[in-house]
Amino acid sequence: MKKPLTCKFSWKDSELKMSSLLIILVLLPIVSGCGLAFVNAPPTDWETSSDLETIALTQPCTNSKILVAVDGILAAAYAAQGVVYTTQDIWWEPNKNEMAIASFALSAVDIAGAVVGNRKVNECRQFMASLAEQRRGNERLSTTSVDQDYSTTSTPWIESLGTSPLPKIPHRK
Repeated sequence: MKKPLTCKFSWKDSELKMSSLLIILVLLPIVSGCGLAFVNAPPTDWETSSDLETIALTQPCTNSKILVAVDGILAAAYAAQGVVYTTQDIWWEPNKNEMAIASFALSAVDIAGAVVGNRKVNECRQFMASLAEQRRGNERLSTTSVDQDYSTTSTPWIESLGTSPLPKIPHRK
């Protein structure tokens, strides 16, 4: 004889679910979202400041995209894991929907971390370029200049150092 299907609920199970949810929410910033937590941007008013050297020394920023790449890779892995959970049968993984939602939520956090971190790194690189230009002091030593039509042309900065003792050799094709 078959037994009827019954639904049992106990407070112990709900407390276990709540405690695991709390642990996940506490560990979420540690595990993912490196672009949100560990990537530093320059101060917001650096464009108007005349002393970029002091800003660079007192408030350093992150110009490496390694943590952004980590966030991107983790986002893709969590999204793939969520897709795998949605394609599984219910008998193989009884709580597959909750696992898929958690995977997609972690993927969203990592995508947000990658986007925000990428913006911060690009702003830091622009800050560092302005700092290098301020340190250089003049435009004559730049190696390339961009025209209005965005074509790159070379500037003969080597000629400012003097004449070369080497003979000029024509370019061969």
